[in-house]
Amino acid sequence: MNRRWKKLQRGKPKRQPRSYVLIVCEGRETEPVYFRSLKKHRRLSTADVEVLGRGRDPKAVVTLAERRAREKEREGNPYDQVWCVYDHDQHASLDEANDQAAALGFQVAWSNPCFELWFVLHFEDQTASCMARSLGRKLRANIRGYHKARDVYGTLEPLQPDAIRRCEMLRTANARLQEPKRNPSTNADVLVVLLNRLTGPIC
Repeated sequence: MNRRWKKLQRGKPKRQPRSYVLIVCEGRETEPVYFRSLKKHRRLSTADVEVLGRGRDPKAVVTLAERRAREKEREGNPYDQVWCVYDHDQHASLDEANDQAAALGFQVAWSNPCFELWFVLHFEDQTASCMARSLGRKLRANIRGYHKARDVYGTLEPLQPDAIRRCEMLRTANARLQEPKRNPSTNADVLVVLLNRLTGPIC
């Protein structure tokens, strides 16, 4: 692909120039519901952020993202950044998906074992290896009536600075172990911070 998408610049939170972002999610419920709700709360339009749910494996996510990006490029309205959101677990296509995304200049928001780890980190530390089932139990203990299709962004938003701090601490600890994507780990916060900066920082 000729166009290279700009990579996220980390640093002091500040308002970003207008940017057109595509987010393609592995799940059909949890991730798309969350990011669409974030868009609504941050007053981001479809001219700023487009969210698609794939409901399949990481390779299918990257392939859909590439197809959609090519379509928008042909229309003369290309994305500034493309993000693929998927779990960093035992998918057979994981390495191929990561390589394909890197070759295309796409960003990957990965979670190990699953995206719900990002939710749990709003409430508590999670340093021990965990499974999706145990994360679900923790979420139901903190959010009454929690289920995968429920919009919980409004509940989580006030706790977002704590979740970002915990994500950064996990990455630092995992880097020391030379296992950056070990269980538990996620960089979902990097994408969330980017979207926050499109309309100004919250923390």
